[in-house]
Amino acid sequence: MNTASTNNSSGKKKQRRQRKGNKKQHFLDKVQNKPAIKLVDPLEGDISKTIVQLTKDCAATDDSIRFSALEKLPSVLKTLNFHERDLETNFIDFRKLWKGVLYGFWLCDGVFKQHEMAKLMSELIFSIVNLNVENPEELPISFLRAFYDELYEVWSRLDKHRMDKYLMLIRKVTQQNFVFLNKYLHYSTDAVEEYLTHILKEGIFDNFERISFSTIQIHIIEMFLLEIVRYGGPQEDNDEDYHLNEDVLMEFISFFIEHFAKTIHSGVIKSYKEDLFNLLLQYEEPTAFSGDEVLELDEEELPLDEFGNPIKITKDRPLPIKFKRIADEFKKYTEGFQNSDLCKEYTARFSDRVNTVDDIYAELEELQEKNEEKKRKKKKKNNNKAESGILLKKQQDEEKRKLEEQKRKEEEERKAKELEELKKQKEAEKLNRLKDMVLKLKKEKQSKKSKRVQFILEQNQVKTFEKKDIVPKVPLDLTNSPSRGLLKRKSYVGKENSSELKKKK
Repeated sequence: MNTASTNNSSGKKKQRRQRKGNKKQHFLDKVQNKPAIKLVDPLEGDISKTIVQLTKDCAATDDSIRFSALEKLPSVLKTLNFHERDLETNFIDFRKLWKGVLYGFWLCDGVFKQHEMAKLMSELIFSIVNLNVENPEELPISFLRAFYDELYEVWSRLDKHRMDKYLMLIRKVTQQNFVFLNKYLHYSTDAVEEYLTHILKEGIFDNFERISFSTIQIHIIEMFLLEIVRYGGPQEDNDEDYHLNEDVLMEFISFFIEHFAKTIHSGVIKSYKEDLFNLLLQYEEPTAFSGDEVLELDEEELPLDEFGNPIKITKDRPLPIKFKRIADEFKKYTEGFQNSDLCKEYTARFSDRVNTVDDIYAELEELQEKNEEKKRKKKKKNNNKAESGILLKKQQDEEKRKLEEQKRKEEEERKAKELEELKKQKEAEKLNRLKDMVLKLKKEKQSKKSKRVQFILEQNQVKTFEKKDIVPKVPLDLTNSPSRGLLKRKSYVGKENSSELKKKK
């Protein structure tokens, strides 16, 4: 029986291994022989058909098909001549493409895969850029607007478990937006205006049509300053590739101030105060701004991305802000708006931060004088402490000596009292012992007397006998003595005889 059971178990194990091997081989064959993307040649066919095929592949339920489509998507988009068509047709195709890509992102599970896919999606904007046309910013802005329009369609149907990965996607898209504006468009006036109008004002921050986007609004506000410093600046290899200036930054800040004055959402207002305006108040105005003053960072000091790799866009430059311009912008909304009271408050706070060169020197001199005054007071206080410390020590020593003397006297008095009490106690014990001895002797004498019996004779003579001389078996009233005849006892018989003798006399 045992051999048969062991043979059966070993046979089952072999079958399981064989099934696992077949599954593994099937998966490898599937990956190696994954179907290629059936693209229509854009020069011979229609671009819309190519977009439809791309959309289907990006929304495939098979991970291998979906990721291969996303990897080939940038190179395919570069070959499509979007600039030869009108903007409305391109916008419709962009919406279709983003619908498929966002559905594929919805299917994507696993943190690493989600980050990789979000990175690929955020960098698709660089495949649309063409700097050789008259308005190079129109097509990429339309591409971004299509992304946010499709995201708005999906947003209301998202559950709480997928919310975090979509917010991560928005962060990565925003980061690449700043890279695109800085590196390719150099923060040109038209590009910044198009971005603010179509992406922020009429897109994410539209309070009337897209009120459900308040979560994304809060997320954008929270990360704006951090991401524009990290990704809106130069690449690490090229310090000259930096185009963020005071006017561009004020365009963004002016838009945020206007939205802050008009919004009614308490969470958005709180985020504006804590994550944007209060942080701006902590910045310092740059006194000089040149490429030579950029802080050089070692690789160890660079911030890391979600995979632990150093982030390249990390040159530290001071933000080109002017507190006077920000205060003047807040002043425009101090009356007649939803949050005019808060705008008045921030107008005053930013006005207090406005400093001229003379004010700075005056503050420095004042601080210097205060520091010197503090030093003088501290020195004087230390000297006073030293002088008062000697006197205080003497007084403390004298008080200590008096206390010790008093304790010594009290101890001596206590010991004397204890000795007197002991003497009295001993004397009392001696007296008690003597009294006890006297009482004891008296008791012994009485006990001895009680042992002797006294008899009264007829001749009025008293004779005392010991108890042993008395014959116990004679009558109670008379005792016969061999020498003296009949005797009477000392008891009541003797007392009666004595009383009769007295009467006779």
